[in-house]
Amino acid sequence: MRPTFQIIADSVDITSKVADRLLSLSITDEAGLDSDTLTIVLDDRDNQFELPTQGAELAVLIGIDEQIADKGLYTVDELTISSSPDTIEIRAKAADMRTSLKERRTGSWDNETLGSILEAVAGRNGLTPAIAPTLASLPITHLDQTNEHDLHLVTRLAKEYDAVGKVATSHLLFTTKGDSKSASGKQLPSVVVKKDEISNIQVVMADRGKYQSTQAFWHDHSTGEQVAVNVGNDEPVFKLKHTYDDEGSATRAAKAKLSALKRGTSTGSLSMPCTSDNLNVLAESKLILKGFREGIEGEWVVTRTQYELSDSGLTLSIEFETPNK
Repeated sequence: MRPTFQIIADSVDITSKVADRLLSLSITDEAGLDSDTLTIVLDDRDNQFELPTQGAELAVLIGIDEQIADKGLYTVDELTISSSPDTIEIRAKAADMRTSLKERRTGSWDNETLGSILEAVAGRNGLTPAIAPTLASLPITHLDQTNEHDLHLVTRLAKEYDAVGKVATSHLLFTTKGDSKSASGKQLPSVVVKKDEISNIQVVMADRGKYQSTQAFWHDHSTGEQVAVNVGNDEPVFKLKHTYDDEGSATRAAKAKLSALKRGTSTGSLSMPCTSDNLNVLAESKLILKGFREGIEGEWVVTRTQYELSDSGLTLSIEFETPNK
């Protein structure tokens, strides 16, 4: 199996110019608003390689033999030039992490749905909203955005509703975390990994009994009092610090937090040679491990992937966690 790659800079194919200089190429896909990243390290032996400008757009494809996968568009944001040996490190972030997402804004919404709010955020940043229907219809009585950039607002909402908020290919994606589904509700493709295919694996099992229930508070405007809502029945209880505007919002937040606490009880990581069968593993995809001992065998959800091309070939590293039950 022969690894291949293609790099297109500002619509110009520069693959032939970097082919004999490439030391490594790494692509990281994150589940959430942590920007997907591209890192390219080149041999700068003669100091003649033309440096890319900050803001240049790089399209990258990687593959095995004739099978090739488009890994997206990235914007150069950092260069590191080193000597002894002479190298150039190019770091780029997903092109959709645009400046407008980081502009601080102040405003509020009343009697809206989560979907309508996210659609407004997407629209003012030139993005197409792709929101899971089960999340889009959720009512929000009141929401403030005070000197807060849209990137942080989406992250905050994702945490509150146990969701994945992600900007990719000109879309604002908002899906239920751990369900391995796209924003349209379709199941993401699963990847099956067998024990004899991997180089190494590690799974950490945390204490499942730490939190068995959650408690959130909402403000009753008719009485002026804080009212508690509880999800789960057993001790110990995790108490959310934020006070919500209505009972429904408090209940949803408590349910989301309990789901997150239970889902994240086991995490793991593995690395393996990349093949034509696993060129398109995505964060939030379902990972099925086969041929392993109890505790590892079974279904997981991918939280992070990294493809790396070097002299050692093309490798894939996957981080994963317990899925929703």
